[in-house]
Amino acid sequence: MAQSSCPYAILRTILVYGINGDPNRSNLVLWAKAKLSQKEAIKVVNDQWRMPTFVDDLAHACQLAIERQAQGIFHISGAELMSINEAVYKIADYWKLDKTLISEISAASIGQADNRPRQTGFDLSKSEKELGYVPTTFLKSLEIIDSQFKEFGR
Repeated sequence: MAQSSCPYAILRTILVYGINGDPNRSNLVLWAKAKLSQKEAIKVVNDQWRMPTFVDDLAHACQLAIERQAQGIFHISGAELMSINEAVYKIADYWKLDKTLISEISAASIGQADNRPRQTGFDLSKSEKELGYVPTTFLKSLEIIDSQFKEFGR
């Protein structure tokens, strides 16, 4: 394999969520909030765990990597490992939405048992040490998203 002498930084991430500029594009938080706000029942896997990444944190990590001329591979995500259904319950709690609309299902029941890992999490220590990366807590990110909804009229 050929080696490149070009400096590089690769930022790896997991399950990105937050406000975006395209109302037709969704993510876990926007999807769950929208469906539950419209009183629609949703099915959520209860046997997959992730460290969701707030999009504002990812953008900030990119900025930090550029400013520090970072080189190498960096893991960028939230610091909290949680199941997908746990994240959705937190979303429902934050916006005071009806949690009885949430049905828990297994990954196998929707054909994801073999093509998605049960648990995806990162060791953030390199990003914290070399970039100064500090992830926003999931609850705090929901507060920020709520203020962004109000600011941008969504």
